[in-house]
Amino acid sequence: MNEMSYSNMMFRNVVYKEYLDFNIFELDTCAKDFYKLISEHNLKKNGPLIMAYTQVMKENMVNIELMLPVNKPLTSNENLNFRTYLCIDEMLHGRMIGEDYENQEKKVLTEIERFSKENNLKRISPYYHIINEVEGLKWIDIKVKVLEL
Repeated sequence: MNEMSYSNMMFRNVVYKEYLDFNIFELDTCAKDFYKLISEHNLKKNGPLIMAYTQVMKENMVNIELMLPVNKPLTSNENLNFRTYLCIDEMLHGRMIGEDYENQEKKVLTEIERFSKENNLKRISPYYHIINEVEGLKWIDIKVKVLEL
């Protein structure tokens, strides 16, 4: 986790969709649907896939919002929403590298929570999982907006 400074998130031409009541182990279904909708609207990926857990419920059920920067603007419709900019500052930032997703995620989230407590910070956003792929390398950044108490 970066303990030296805050991080931020800044993207342009972001399409997004919320998926309600999905099993956390079946999120690939949501991602496939999301990419299909993007393709149907003749949009091209122009940045990382961003996933935010908006609600975590019992029995591995979650609500998530998927977001993706794309190559051009879109008029929001019944399938996809659009925002010109997604800009969030003063975020804590951790990075997951490797294939052991569950353990890496727990480790990063624990570090962020520990750092927040020790520095009187309050989490005021969902955790954003930013799924990066560059020239065959894959990693996930986890960011959360915080407020100093």
